[in-house]
Amino acid sequence: MKNLFFVIFLLTLFCSSKKIETFPVTNTQTFNLKGNVKLMIEKSQLIYLDSLLNYTIDTIPYHGLTKYFYFSPLLELDSIIFAKMDTVFWGKSFYFKVSKKSKIFSSNYTMKGVIELETKISKYKNNILYTKNYAPVLGYHSKTEEKWENSKIVWSKWESKLCSSYYEQVFQYDANGFDIIIKSRNHKNDPFTIHKIVYLEWDSLGNWTKRIEYNESDWTGSLVSRKIVYSN
Repeated sequence: MKNLFFVIFLLTLFCSSKKIETFPVTNTQTFNLKGNVKLMIEKSQLIYLDSLLNYTIDTIPYHGLTKYFYFSPLLELDSIIFAKMDTVFWGKSFYFKVSKKSKIFSSNYTMKGVIELETKISKYKNNILYTKNYAPVLGYHSKTEEKWENSKIVWSKWESKLCSSYYEQVFQYDANGFDIIIKSRNHKNDPFTIHKIVYLEWDSLGNWTKRIEYNESDWTGSLVSRKIVYSN
C-alpha cells in the first residue's frame, strides 16, 4: 500500500510539473548590471564622429530617446517608460513573469492608458523564445524570436504578419558580459549593419554610464548615457 501511494505521488508530481514551464526572465543580469538596481534611465542621442571617435551631438532637430527601466525587488524588469526629449512621454510597457504558454508576457500602453500591443509566449525551445504580438484591432500582426544565453539575448528577430516589415539583431559580448558589437538589418537578405561599442564612463560599482555606438561605414552613431538608481 505504501508503494502504491508512493507511485501515485510520483505520477502526480510528474503531471503537475509538466504544466510548469521555465521561460527567460529579463532582469538586471540581462543588462549586465551590478548591485540592487531599482531604476535605470537610459538616454540615446544621435551623433556624428570622425575617425578618432570625436563626436558632435545632433540636437536640432532633436534625435534621441529616453527610456526609464524599472526593476522589482527581485531585480526583474517590471516596466519601461519611453520618452522623447526627456519629458514628452509616449508609451509604457509592463512585463509579467509567466509559467504557461499563451499567457501575456508583456503589454504596451499609450500614456493615456490605451493598450496598443500584447505579447504572448508561444514556445521556448533550444534557448529560443518564440512570442506573438497582438493589437486590439489588427489581432495577431507580428512575431518575435529571441535566442538567450546566460540571461542575455544574443540574437533577435521581429517579423510582421501583415506586410514585409522585418528587423533582426545580433549581439556580441566580451568575456565580462558587456556587448561590444551590435549587428542589425531590415531585410532578410540584406547584409548586416555593424555598430561597434566604446565605453567611456563607469560608476563605482562597475556599471557603465556612458558609451558610444557607431557605424564605421558612415561615422554616425549614438551617444548613450545612463543614470542608475540603487535601492537602499
